[in-house]
Amino acid sequence: MKHSLFIGLMMTAALQAFAQVDYTVVYHPFIHQAEDQLVLGNYASALPFYQKAFEQAKGGFSEDFANAAVCAAKSGQDGVAYRWLDSLLAKGVENRFFNEFQGLEPLRSRRKWTKFVAGLDQKRAALSRPRNEEVKATLIKMRDETKSLREKGGTYDTLKVITTRNVARFLEIVAQFGYPGEDMLGVSWPGDTMPENIMLEHYTSMVPLAGVPRYDFQKDFLLAVRQGRMEPHFMASLVNITTLLNWDGTSSQDDYFGGAMATFLRHTDEKGLYAEKFDADRTVTINQRRLEAGLEPLDVFTRKAIFKHRNPVAKDFLLTKWGSAYVIELDDPDVAREVLNMFEKVD
Repeated sequence: MKHSLFIGLMMTAALQAFAQVDYTVVYHPFIHQAEDQLVLGNYASALPFYQKAFEQAKGGFSEDFANAAVCAAKSGQDGVAYRWLDSLLAKGVENRFFNEFQGLEPLRSRRKWTKFVAGLDQKRAALSRPRNEEVKATLIKMRDETKSLREKGGTYDTLKVITTRNVARFLEIVAQFGYPGEDMLGVSWPGDTMPENIMLEHYTSMVPLAGVPRYDFQKDFLLAVRQGRMEPHFMASLVNITTLLNWDGTSSQDDYFGGAMATFLRHTDEKGLYAEKFDADRTVTINQRRLEAGLEPLDVFTRKAIFKHRNPVAKDFLLTKWGSAYVIELDDPDVAREVLNMFEKVD
């Protein structure tokens, strides 16, 4: 009897895993198409792509729901906008977003807005899904500990002990509950940094140090992306760090997913926005990796990054995943020439 029950549970788990949608297939490609239209200012044309992604995945990321709602509001399709704002309430998004985010301004001038805002707390309580508060509290503690280490500094031994302990506990959480994403933890503001992100960034930058355990997260991260638990651009930033640094601390020169953006301050003839430069073969290889991870091609990503950093309309949207432009100060002319050879001016 016990053996039959065990077999039944295993079969159920296998069927659930098989039935789970793959976000790199049913979600992110349609989000990218919606964002192409967003960048062009074709807000109404973006809506069918957002709708397709949300329907096929039976969910979505909070930043995408927010941008979809803004597109709907800008298109005069208020009913659609409010439906996607309800999806944000279901994720736990707090009132300050609805009161402060400028992209929702078109809705604030219309009659229904006052009633919607007055009912935020009641509707959130009705729509919110159960969260794993214990896991969330554990991850927030790790986050705060890591931030404190960064701000105050710490000895090598302290860094090693705390990082090793936190990563081990994080692996236990993933093994027991799966990767902790928005649906497990909730979000207070769309696109918010998840509590584990800072700890993972800290760990990936520390792996070359002697005595720090070396975990290869790449497969786990990719699985989390496919399950819709991890945003692929954040995953790519972590993998890029681990592939650029060898275990001995030397540089491998393999920016796995590409996508770095930068501005330069000194020893340049022009100021502007620069993107990583790759030859044709490397571009093909990187774009294939990006496709399999739910990311847009490099040229499309660069176009979105230019929009984010140069177009004032971008302030109406939440575009955290479209990359930060790092300010690189090039004091040494020789270093400047070497670094600039790795980038090309894109605006």
